[in-house]
Amino acid sequence: MADLLNEEEFSYDEEESYQEARDGIYEEYGFHFLEPMGFQNTYALAMPRELAEELEVSTISDLMPYTNELSVGFTFEFMDREDGYAGFEDVYGFSFSDVTSIDVSTRYQAISNGSIEISDVFSTDPQLVEYDMVVLEDDEDLFPPYQAAPLVTNFALQQHPEIEEILNQLAGVGTVEEISELNFRVDIEDEDPEEVARDFLVEQGLLDN
Repeated sequence: MADLLNEEEFSYDEEESYQEARDGIYEEYGFHFLEPMGFQNTYALAMPRELAEELEVSTISDLMPYTNELSVGFTFEFMDREDGYAGFEDVYGFSFSDVTSIDVSTRYQAISNGSIEISDVFSTDPQLVEYDMVVLEDDEDLFPPYQAAPLVTNFALQQHPEIEEILNQLAGVGTVEEISELNFRVDIEDEDPEEVARDFLVEQGLLDN
């Protein structure tokens, strides 16, 4: 919403953020931002599952005792964002002693070869499944909501008003883990996107088999 509407201030509350986005997008573009699905494609911090289990880490705050031990690699954009590492210490009260700036295209390779142990990711990246990584809970709300929802033009709804009710059946559907798995099947396993989407909708009871 911040980029689409050129707004720097917005609510971190999911419902308020959605309403602001819905109303702002309609006012600015005449598009209808329908009911949000169950996942967000937001920034996140992730680490290999084996290491997370060894350290008993599940939230970002859990990393505090290991700030001098972990090798961290953050992408260039993330390093400079206030909702990234630039604002990290203000929100979480600690920073990492060993932080490397890396290109977004190399972060998973660096994780896989052990060059780094933690990186910023997008929460539905297919590589999270490929490399068996754990997304850490953002327990102090550093990252703003990035809720996924259908976006439909006013023209489309005027021509086919039934679209709104059909698409709103997706409200609350899909966890970040499920969407990562779907992305993995398409991007990594090279499965047909239409078949993957259909399988998921059948599993959700939204399509007949």
